[in-house]
Amino acid sequence: MLQNLHVKNLALIDEVEITFDEHLNILTGETGAGKSVLIGSIESALGKKISKDMIRPGAKEAVIELLFWIEDQKLIKEIEALDLEVEDGQIFIKRVINEKRSINKINDSTVTLNTLREVSRRLFDLHGQQEHQVLLKEKNHFIFFMLLNCVTYGKNLSVDLHYITVLREYLISVLSVGAIYRKQVHP
Repeated sequence: MLQNLHVKNLALIDEVEITFDEHLNILTGETGAGKSVLIGSIESALGKKISKDMIRPGAKEAVIELLFWIEDQKLIKEIEALDLEVEDGQIFIKRVINEKRSINKINDSTVTLNTLREVSRRLFDLHGQQEHQVLLKEKNHFIFFMLLNCVTYGKNLSVDLHYITVLREYLISVLSVGAIYRKQVHP
């Protein structure tokens, strides 16, 4: 679980520290308040490319730090298998971006960007607000239609039938909602 975010000299942010609760955390604010910068800073700390232009004007470097708490022993062993220590169930990620390069650290060990991404994908899953709408895009309907037909007519897909059946029911409901939405927007 992400416990803490610390950002310094990134875009419009001078310095901010946010401590997250173990329950639902919501970022709110007016347009232009910096919510996207905060989300972008998390993505950058987890290994997404970041432009040097994101360094706050007048600053020499930007710093993004994330602190995670992990209880899952399997996950801890996976991270330790990458030659990284997990102390007291905590993972501390630090990314420093300057004019020449970025420096990536996990628990004070300097790591490559690939290692940072490998660890990050195990720790955090971030979704944009429009990503779920892939099901509503007409260009994807043919693929969903084929999946539905394979289940309906018993074609062998070499995947778990239960999973496909659940997916079929989900897609039918999403496509129905999409059809209702299109009728309301474009009567």
